[in-house]
Amino acid sequence: MKQLLLPLLGMSLLLLNACSDPQEAPTAAQNEVDVHGEGWRDPTSPNFHGKVLAAQSYDAKSCRPCHGSQFDGGLAESSCRKCHVTYPHPPGWVNASSPNFHGETLAGVNYNLNLCNSCHGNQFDGGTSGVSCRSCHATYPHLAGWVNPTAAEFHGKALAAQNYDATACQACHGAQYDGGTSGVSCKGCHATYPHPQGWVNASSPSFHGETLAGTNYDLNLCSSCHGSQFDGGTSGVSCRTCHATYPHLADWMNPAAAAFHGKALAAQNYDATACQACHGAQYDGGSSGVSCKGCHASYPHPQNWIAGAASHYTFLKSNSYDLNSCQICHGQDYALVKVNNSCLTCHTQQNGPEACNTCHGNPAASAADLKNSAPPKGLDDETEATTPAVGAHQAHLGYFTQLTTAAVCQECHAVPTSFALPNHIDDNTRAEAVFVGPLGARQTEGGARVPQVVYDFNTNTCSNSYCHGNWALRKAQSPNDFGFAAEVMTGSNAAPSWVNSGSAPCGSCHGLPPTGHTPFALTACTICHQGVVDGFGNITDRTKHINGKVNVLGLEYDMY
Repeated sequence: MKQLLLPLLGMSLLLLNACSDPQEAPTAAQNEVDVHGEGWRDPTSPNFHGKVLAAQSYDAKSCRPCHGSQFDGGLAESSCRKCHVTYPHPPGWVNASSPNFHGETLAGVNYNLNLCNSCHGNQFDGGTSGVSCRSCHATYPHLAGWVNPTAAEFHGKALAAQNYDATACQACHGAQYDGGTSGVSCKGCHATYPHPQGWVNASSPSFHGETLAGTNYDLNLCSSCHGSQFDGGTSGVSCRTCHATYPHLADWMNPAAAAFHGKALAAQNYDATACQACHGAQYDGGSSGVSCKGCHASYPHPQNWIAGAASHYTFLKSNSYDLNSCQICHGQDYALVKVNNSCLTCHTQQNGPEACNTCHGNPAASAADLKNSAPPKGLDDETEATTPAVGAHQAHLGYFTQLTTAAVCQECHAVPTSFALPNHIDDNTRAEAVFVGPLGARQTEGGARVPQVVYDFNTNTCSNSYCHGNWALRKAQSPNDFGFAAEVMTGSNAAPSWVNSGSAPCGSCHGLPPTGHTPFALTACTICHQGVVDGFGNITDRTKHINGKVNVLGLEYDMY
């Protein structure tokens, strides 16, 4: 029994001695060393936890039992986030639709990339992690000098190296480069680049033509990439590939400059088809909103310029037949060939487009015969004699065959000696009635009766003309006083209608016989006026009727 008690007593003394000398509990660091081993936090140690994770391809699953599924403490009550906020990366880190997407996380810290470079390296090409950010987005995180044009890593140079393919930028900056998940719009510095979708699609609201129109065609936006002459620049993409003459060069509007647009068009035989892309099919503005017609009203010629609703005839008619606009390109004689045609290609008559029968009369007949210049047709293509433009033109020309056509025309019109004379080409397409001819205004009654011929444009009637009975003969001055029943014989001074062919029958301009004439039956007229009228009152020789003379008993003398 004594032998048993002695060992027990010794053990009790030892226990009492241990309890009487308390020891300090191990520190957290000692616990970590105990769990992870020496050098776990020392980047220079082969046992550094970063190197351990790298060796297992950064698979941090084994950390979760102690540090929690989100690595924010867990049982160990030690959060990995105390040292590296974003690592280990949570689930959804590379899933753009996840709230844990790394893009969202970076946006929340204003894209502070110091969180990334500790593992991925200063250039984000791997670092201690061995995982390069460039694997997914080649140009991000952006390098130092990314926005410095003089730096080798300037983003413009980086884009140039990849033929300006900015698709990779959309991942952060959005499909339209206006911010996206990054919240940083590329448009803050260069408003039109990267170009949005639809940039070269004319039907798209993002079409570059529409964009330029919205900036009043400020081409400085383009020249920074495409060069001052828009032939490539740093982009290597020439604007000339699609539209040869646009963007327009400096001095495009300066006639004295080598780059003047007139000279550019001349070099391509005035083929302005390329201009339609911006200025419209009719060159009246199009997507550019700038009409070529602002400076030269008739050029470039629209479609159907030869014939049709927009023909050159329609244009000239609405612009007072001003042929100066034609001569600018086709020359004073209209013979210069532009775009395979000159004015003389169609206008083969003498004087070309200035021939009298070009605008009125019969354009298919010879211009040398002035009769072909009298309507029909009228300026508005009228063909009926019931219209003022046509009226009795041909009736007059056909009656006065003893006169030249020019003389007949001059009875009622001041016939122009050249095309562009005042009162011929003006803003009034209605013909001027100017009665200065030898017949219409012929003086009779010994000079006492001077006809003041009037054409009434409201009623389309002609009055006070010698031709239609404004004349008188005095018995005292006549060698044939036997024919007088009064001291003065007079006509009826009729006012026939220009547009009614039946308004001037025989007997309307003077009585049968005239007032003051010895009374005779109509059948007796031929007794004294043989060779002029027959027994039925029909004029047999028009050259002896309304000619300013009296024909009696075979003798002809001027009216007095």
